[in-house]
Amino acid sequence: PDHAWEPQTTRILMRLAQSASQVVVGGAYFGDHAVLIARELAARGGVVHAFEPNNQQRKMLMRNAELNGLTNITPRSEGLWSDSSAKLKLVGYDSFASAEIVEGEDSDAFQTVTIGDYLKAAGVDRLDLIVLDIEGAELAALKGADAFLSRPKGEAPNILFEVHRHYVDWSNGLLDTELGRFLTEHGYTLFALR
Repeated sequence: PDHAWEPQTTRILMRLAQSASQVVVGGAYFGDHAVLIARELAARGGVVHAFEPNNQQRKMLMRNAELNGLTNITPRSEGLWSDSSAKLKLVGYDSFASAEIVEGEDSDAFQTVTIGDYLKAAGVDRLDLIVLDIEGAELAALKGADAFLSRPKGEAPNILFEVHRHYVDWSNGLLDTELGRFLTEHGYTLFALR
């Protein structure tokens, strides 16, 4: 390629993936990060659980996995959330679309799942890395991973997430947001990549 998508994020992500074997990617999009992580994990039998509710983007993700000869990406259509019983829909354009709760019937709606419920059903009891780029739904997704985040240091997963001022008011600093407080209460230290 002639460029790297989000080079600082990609650099730290690849460093974190070196010691991972089970990774959850929320907002996997066309695989810009999921494919790179899967390459790193392939030699040791690791798996990338890639959540992308946008059907078109998920198809591109699967095609990119195929083009790269990767069989260790598990594409999922659910949206990561704080419970597994909600229905969401994407509002907005493509990579800037955010999730909105749906009441009643809506043909564009998709099912939610918590990270905890999904991994339990998949028989996965260890999680090494969570990567989230889900346009404002990061806190809800992390609440759904509480059982993993509550584990002691060294057993709890590393987390890399994107946060926009459009969805989270962090004008007083990320630590002074509900998301920041949630993570620090679980023993995490937050760092900003710009």
